[in-house]
Amino acid sequence: MKVVTLGNMANDGLATTLALRKVNVDAHIYVNYIDFACAHPEWEYGDFGRNMSFNGKENEVDPYNLANSIIEDTLVRPNWIRTLPLARLSYLMLDFTTSDGSNIGTASIHHQTVDYVYSESISTPQMMFTPTIVYDAVKNVIKKFDVAHAHIPYSTFLQYMKIPYIIYEAGWIRGIDAMKNPYTNYLEQSYEISNKIIYTNPDMIHIINKYPKIKDKAIFIPFAIDTQHYKPQNVVDIRQQIASNEDEFVILGMARQMKGLKGNPKMLSAFIRFNKKHPNSRLVLSRWGERDDIELMENTVKQMNLEDKVTWTQFLPKQKLIYLYNAVDMACDQFEIGCWGTAYPEAMSSGCPTLVYYDEKDIDREFTSRPPIRSVKSATEIYEEMEKIYSNTNIDYLKYECREWVEETHGMKDVGERHKAVCEEVLADTHL
Repeated sequence: MKVVTLGNMANDGLATTLALRKVNVDAHIYVNYIDFACAHPEWEYGDFGRNMSFNGKENEVDPYNLANSIIEDTLVRPNWIRTLPLARLSYLMLDFTTSDGSNIGTASIHHQTVDYVYSESISTPQMMFTPTIVYDAVKNVIKKFDVAHAHIPYSTFLQYMKIPYIIYEAGWIRGIDAMKNPYTNYLEQSYEISNKIIYTNPDMIHIINKYPKIKDKAIFIPFAIDTQHYKPQNVVDIRQQIASNEDEFVILGMARQMKGLKGNPKMLSAFIRFNKKHPNSRLVLSRWGERDDIELMENTVKQMNLEDKVTWTQFLPKQKLIYLYNAVDMACDQFEIGCWGTAYPEAMSSGCPTLVYYDEKDIDREFTSRPPIRSVKSATEIYEEMEKIYSNTNIDYLKYECREWVEETHGMKDVGERHKAVCEEVLADTHL
């Protein structure tokens, strides 16, 4: 059985492909150079050095334009990671209007030949919602494989190709549900036609159940976490770049600044209270996200006279994040949506006690156990858990529990076996 993963948003596709290969599946992944940095294998596994460049206003590495030299210098790719052949190719375009100019809810396909510049980067917000993709290249690629794993937006055109495909659903169904427009209608159609849908966030079942043609083919499989990559490391030099003294208690606020989705103002409020009781403490924040939310956090820090207690990071490649997970005393993820993405188990796997809000009923339904740290949502709950971790006299055991929980729930081999079973089921059904 040969499996191809198309697309690599947040490097989830790479993790799934690696998980499949660990259970002896001939799995390959094709990525696209026009994608944002998080979809590049180099951003996940590349070596960008150990200088953290704290408090800089600009990203040391531009995530919207990873120069060829940076990509080539940070990682040697194995032959199962490939790039879609980008040359003079046909792109899939969508026409949402009729001849009289009125908008319709479905899409028709025509081809437009364009020149592609290798180092060109598309950084407009419309990129995520415009199904512009190398149609012919994908059509040629899939001829070599038996089953396809489709990441956003690849299902939008796999529905027209002769290969069974599984949608990897890591959150985009929220857009289908919330934004009714021609593109989301087109995306929804690709979900209905798919052979299976694997969803990674337990809370998504509440949306999936609204769609009769989708819910019966949906199955939960958690994110795959490479625990050999996200692991405890010796980072004395990184710690020295962060902490003002060796006894300072350092908290990492790792989520991007998007208060409606991440709840960072609540975390900052909790830290303000924590720092009053424990002046020898520091908060590390990401200067990444919505501009207004970044300014809100910066202004609050300034108003509370905490500028010497808050350190700002850039948008960091994953290896540098792993250094941070190991260098700080604890971390905070999101406190709004009731489930986690990959950052939370990645930090926990690195041995970093991390706070997050999760819906206990959803977690109990899909996982064999809850995390070793309770779910927190309000500023008061966040503060209380900060205090609990700060005063923990057996912190090494808590770090061990965090890592063991990730191994149990997100481990590569178990997740790989579950993906393999779905691929085999889909392939068997298509051969009936």
